[in-house]
Amino acid sequence: MNRLLFLYIFFLGIFPCHAKDSETDKQKYDRMAAVLKSKTGEYFQRTVRREGNKTVNWEAFIALEADKTRVPEILSNFSQLPFWTIRNINLKPGGGTYRLQIVELKTDAKDPSLLNAEFLLNVPAFHQNINRQFKLAAIRDKEVFTLRGESLPNDSSVIESVQAVMQVYPAEKHPGYVWIYASADIKIKYWLLYEALPERLLKNESGERIQILLDNYVAEETRLKSSQTPIKRTAAPDETMSLRPQE
Repeated sequence: MNRLLFLYIFFLGIFPCHAKDSETDKQKYDRMAAVLKSKTGEYFQRTVRREGNKTVNWEAFIALEADKTRVPEILSNFSQLPFWTIRNINLKPGGGTYRLQIVELKTDAKDPSLLNAEFLLNVPAFHQNINRQFKLAAIRDKEVFTLRGESLPNDSSVIESVQAVMQVYPAEKHPGYVWIYASADIKIKYWLLYEALPERLLKNESGERIQILLDNYVAEETRLKSSQTPIKRTAAPDETMSLRPQE
């Protein structure tokens, strides 16, 4: 059971879930705005809850100091995502590493919207590498940028499906900030695993990783603003795209 439990944890950390399928984008935005409009500076909150039908939802409201014109440029450049997103992603802020680690992210050479992910399940007396593929899509609609991700079928996975969305808005009355609504629906293949998942552990593992991802985004935006040479897709893998131990 431990193997199945920690496999699930990663998807909550990387794909930060909507409350109800019938909820409109405006209703989601209004819920987020009600929380963020009273906050100053950077802030995020996230919730994890069971929705039934073997589905667990994860939802986050985020206020981030960022250039709203750069966000679509950076997040829609799929071929570059592996080079900056996973820096320090396996390291706990207080020391140590997470039990489910990201080993490598790669986009498909012919179709950059296909993201191949390799994970390492690292629990006492058990180590296993796991591979999964996701389809990405970016949509720009006036001032709103949407990034969607969906897992492709994999009969051998205990995760039946993952559907994630991130929507980026200009922050109301907060120049220089963006508001991010991020959500994911993770459907588990087995009822036993679904019922056994401890929500406290899921929250602890996923919450810290949101901050790491935000820090990585800010570092990438800063790099681009300072006109440093972009990392090319043909460059040799480094720690920002591969965390595989060196031989």
